Amino acid sequence: VRTLYTGLSSTSSGSFLVSKTPLTLSTPILPPVLKAVPLTLPHPDWSLGYAKPATPYTTRQNLQDENEMLQTNLWQAHTLSHAQDGVIEGSRATMVFQNLHLRKLNDALHGKKVEKASKRTLVIDASKGQVYSNDSIREGLFTQEERKKAAAAEKTLKADGRAAKREAQAKPDEEWKRIKANHEEAVKAWKTDCEKLASEGVPKKNWPKGPIRQRK
Repeated sequence: VRTLYTGLSSTSSGSFLVSKTPLTLSTPILPPVLKAVPLTLPHPDWSLGYAKPATPYTTRQNLQDENEMLQTNLWQAHTLSHAQDGVIEGSRATMVFQNLHLRKLNDALHGKKVEKASKRTLVIDASKGQVYSNDSIREGLFTQEERKKAAAAEKTLKADGRAAKREAQAKPDEEWKRIKANHEEAVKAWKTDCEKLASEGVPKKNWPKGPIRQRK
């Protein structure tokens, strides 16, 4: 299969079938190739395979003539079989091209099928007065409005969820900012005490330890 795709990609017509280019109306499907074995080829005498000798004994010359005839018909059968193989190979190649074309056609049809559908069931100009007397129209309007309400409720619910998440995240952030500010004030006070002790000649080993900040 890989060899086949490689060979197709190197041709002008086959490269399109193995590419990602979408199928268009300008690309016709390959017509079938209906060929037969040429009539000019000699056909063997198939009845020789079913013939039985008339007598159990025969002359040497008769055996030689029979062998020559069998060899000639066997070569004709080989030539005919080779020609038939060529016809079959060509038909299979045509089916491969057609199969690739149909696969691209199926992809194109599937792409159109899965296009985003409209969320509206009715196209109505609400800015103008309308009179609806048909039950199916009223039901369609009711379904359309319910779908709008459900979509709006879902949108509101998602917005509330995002807001709650932001609020929950903001509380730890505010607490962390407060912890950092308190730690900075404690460090400033500790440095002031250390400078005072140093001016009084107090040994450094007797100084207080620096404040430790709480981890986040």
